[in-house]
Amino acid sequence: MIEAPRPQRAVWPGMRMLLWGIVFGAMLASLQAVSLGQRIEHGIGLPWLYLLRGAVDPPDGAMVVGLDDDGAEWAAFHAPEPGRVSARLDACLTEDQRDQLASISNAASIPRYLYACVLDELAAAGARVVIFDVVFRREGASDERDPLVEAIARAREAGTDVVLLEGIDPQAGGLLRRERPSRRYREPASATGMFRVGTDSTGLVVAIQDRLTEFPDLASLPGSALALYLTGRVPEDPSVVASHAAAMPWFYGPPGSLPKLTLRMLFEDDAAIAAARKALRGKAVFVGLADPSRVAEKDHFRTVVTGGAADAMPGVEIVATVFLNRLEGRALMPICRASCGIGVRPELVLTFVLGVIGVMALRGRSGWRSAITITVIVVAVMTASVGLFILKAVWWPVMVPIGGLSVLAVTAAFLGYARTRESMDRRLQDYVAKNMLKADGQSPLPEFRGRAAVLFVDIAGSTGLAEKMGADRYAAALLPFQRASSGSVEAEGGIPIEIEGDSLLAAFPEKDEEAHPAAARACMAALDIHGHAERASGLGDDGLKVRLGIAWGDVVIGEFEAGGRMALRVIGDPVSSAERLQRLAKDWVGRDASGAAVSDEVHSAAQGRVGAASFTRKGEAALAGRAQVAALWELILRKSKVDELN
Repeated sequence: MIEAPRPQRAVWPGMRMLLWGIVFGAMLASLQAVSLGQRIEHGIGLPWLYLLRGAVDPPDGAMVVGLDDDGAEWAAFHAPEPGRVSARLDACLTEDQRDQLASISNAASIPRYLYACVLDELAAAGARVVIFDVVFRREGASDERDPLVEAIARAREAGTDVVLLEGIDPQAGGLLRRERPSRRYREPASATGMFRVGTDSTGLVVAIQDRLTEFPDLASLPGSALALYLTGRVPEDPSVVASHAAAMPWFYGPPGSLPKLTLRMLFEDDAAIAAARKALRGKAVFVGLADPSRVAEKDHFRTVVTGGAADAMPGVEIVATVFLNRLEGRALMPICRASCGIGVRPELVLTFVLGVIGVMALRGRSGWRSAITITVIVVAVMTASVGLFILKAVWWPVMVPIGGLSVLAVTAAFLGYARTRESMDRRLQDYVAKNMLKADGQSPLPEFRGRAAVLFVDIAGSTGLAEKMGADRYAAALLPFQRASSGSVEAEGGIPIEIEGDSLLAAFPEKDEEAHPAAARACMAALDIHGHAERASGLGDDGLKVRLGIAWGDVVIGEFEAGGRMALRVIGDPVSSAERLQRLAKDWVGRDASGAAVSDEVHSAAQGRVGAASFTRKGEAALAGRAQVAALWELILRKSKVDELN
């Protein structure tokens, strides 16, 4: 009896997959840690999360006064006679100031006395806090009257606190220089504070730095504004102002989502515009440059939300956004702030683990099932990332692991396809497999119609052998012989049509202008098959005895439907003739010998083309079922030499 194969130990394959998983996970984590990975997460991952989240209305609490070129041109155009459009602007400006204002050309050149007019309007409208996102450095003469200093004092008397920006400029050698507002502005103001955004190599806002350790007394601009907005006083200890260093702002929508007024809307005497000014009461109002048409020259930064001027947002709107983040107690935080106390970035650990899990998902599954499993993992990770982002404002960077797992899934699917192709090629006749690819799944497959030699092979005494040896031993001897016989047929350009039981049916189509005609190739295959039969192991010294019949004529070869399935078939008179010829071979050589009978057409085509093989004329006879008498020949099957057997 044939021994059943022993099951292979799966320990080593499992360890090998684990090692590959560790390598793959380490590669993904390394990619995520470098600049390229961060750009992928910032430039693709975050915009994708905001896109899925959709627009979110900002909370009520802050407004923006945007200083842009259009507003500056409006003020300059009406400066000679401001009373025609704005009684308040007319009352605020002196004659000299009107002449000077007429010469400004852009928002960057807006004079400070116009800032004073803006502050007066905001205080009159009832703004709770006014925050200037503009650095006032020039000191000016001590005896010079400064309208902005007076406006700050008037605003505080009216109950409107004023916060001024402190600048931090990097200097040579990595040092930082503190750019404080001049003393004459700083003293009457309620508070001053700094505000900086950190950006990556693409200019995308990736962090908010409220305070720097080099200046421990430096307060936060949005933090100070929040303290004044909520309590009406500045904390005695600046460190009380909460620091959101390294945190990204939680954006509520595309640029321009925050309520915004322009210079024209702030001053012009119009009933509709007046209604918009009423919204200023009780608000924190941020004043700063906001010109979308001059992004490169103004205080603008790339953000992860789109709209307005591409994906750029004015710095003043980012300051207001951070203020609102603190007002509602929400900011966009990493999945684990700092390093969770474990000394490493947690997203890198998660990426590494996902890489290992993805590779391990390939173990023990077909390619398609592996691809589906990995896809499920990807969907789960995406769902978790989106859920954390929307519900908790927590950012889990997943684009690198998702991209890596997606590549792994596609690779697994292609490997599965390749394995399926390989399995198909092994299970189908070569003729069927090749034509299936050519037909691209169409049916029926291309057919051969023409003349061909048909070979029929049968094993002598097969019934007795199977009964004597038992199914296992007989199969162990028969299957290698059938594989070798099919190989001989294909080697001679033939097509193994059918192997059923112990018989083989093959066809050798006639090819145009071939050196060896189909009949000669069929005879050569028959000689090889006889040699394989002699060498068949497990059947004693004599091997198998075979009977072969070769006929010639018109046939149709193709894949045809029968019994609900497609199968390769050869149809034509040579099929039955070849089967009857092998029966005659049995009568010629007896029960215990191999023999081969061929038709007269086969002999005529193969004579002299089959090497040293020879034919013996067996006379004339009519095959069973036929009336026509034809000459019949025996193909002499000589015993193989010893050196041919090795």
